[in-house]
Amino acid sequence: MDPVSQYSSLTALTDDLAEDHPDPYAAMRRDALDVLDSALAAVQPEPLLRDVVDEDGTIRVDGETYRFGDGEGLHVLVAGKGSPGFARAASSIYPQARGLVVASQEGEAGDWTWKAGDHPIPGEGTLEAGQAALSFAREVPEDETMLVLLTGGASALMDVPEVPIADLAGATRTMLAEGLSIAETNVIRRHLSRLKGGRLAEACPGAVVTLAISDVPENPEDLASGPTVPDPSTYGQALTAVRRVGEDNFPPSVVDHLEQGTQDEIDETPGSPRLDTAFHLLASNRDAIAAAEDMADELGYSAQVLPTQLEGEARMVGETLGRRLVSEGKPMLAGGETTVTLRPEHEGGPGKGGRNQELVLAAAQHLHEEPALVCSIGSDGIDGPTDAAGAVADGRTLKRAKEAGLDAEAHLAGNDSYPFFDELGDIVRTGPTGTNVMDLFVGLYAQD
Repeated sequence: MDPVSQYSSLTALTDDLAEDHPDPYAAMRRDALDVLDSALAAVQPEPLLRDVVDEDGTIRVDGETYRFGDGEGLHVLVAGKGSPGFARAASSIYPQARGLVVASQEGEAGDWTWKAGDHPIPGEGTLEAGQAALSFAREVPEDETMLVLLTGGASALMDVPEVPIADLAGATRTMLAEGLSIAETNVIRRHLSRLKGGRLAEACPGAVVTLAISDVPENPEDLASGPTVPDPSTYGQALTAVRRVGEDNFPPSVVDHLEQGTQDEIDETPGSPRLDTAFHLLASNRDAIAAAEDMADELGYSAQVLPTQLEGEARMVGETLGRRLVSEGKPMLAGGETTVTLRPEHEGGPGKGGRNQELVLAAAQHLHEEPALVCSIGSDGIDGPTDAAGAVADGRTLKRAKEAGLDAEAHLAGNDSYPFFDELGDIVRTGPTGTNVMDLFVGLYAQD
């Protein structure tokens, strides 16, 4: 199946995930997946790009106009988990353009160069893609334009680090294991890179225009660690984030490089007005949640959209959401991205799972025998080092788990949510969805 359209597989999942669940749970499971299906459909790269391009190749967005014709003199760099859709559209709209695609899987887009990077841990594929991107940018003439089509995931998929790639991989593992926030992680990434923090745009002699589908809409510098926008952060902030976790948890080369930066031995990443580029947001998590709200209303749920993005420890967020859903008895929708601090092996962890599965397992503790359901997925179709996008739980989950000999609390304590939900048949698997706008949470409560 085409990776861009795989989100539609949620429809096929409804019967499997509803099977053997008596009403109201069967209907609620179908409804939850329909809501998520609508959210994912609203943030697909191909239609979003075509919506802002006229038949003559002119882009009109945010009151700005860019006339690119058939693409002659245009250089298109596509990077991120949404690359296949963006690349398919752009290569057909601009047949004369020079193009480079960096994605999480192999593919093709006309005669454009295609590189498959590594994700979530950077590797040799990441380095090869990053070097190709830098070379691509440097070869743009002064009087021509580089159009960058950017989606989440590009941070790991392409990079040219200031430290050995193996050390960058080690630092990434530490940041994931220690539950650093997106902001902290990206400050560190930007200051270990020759590509991020505006350096890709700085390497381009021509104009740079970025169209983005973002998982961090408030801060353009955090999308893919900001390769084409000014960076407001500093080496000092990156080093502070490292020290909060502990310098000993990072490769020495990482700490050494950041320390050199704080001592002005290395140039700071480019900020304004040193870097002058155009950045336009085509869609974000908010657009996905808005589409989810419309579908929930259509299905008869008057769902409240939580006003703040989900963040913090997944299990704590899940407990709060589960408790609130039951106490208020009102459907809810939310987006964001939580973190998981892995439990050490000597304390019974870490097991196998992801932040969405852990959030759902924590929420399930409060749903016992209630006419309620929770479902949370990664919008890219990936949740941790598993084949799952997320999981679903309802008022009978704990009872079914007990009957199957599963200890929900033990699985939660050991970061071991995947085996728990897999045994119950409650894993949500979508495959790559072709987009990436953080996580999507649906909480349903049977309506009178």
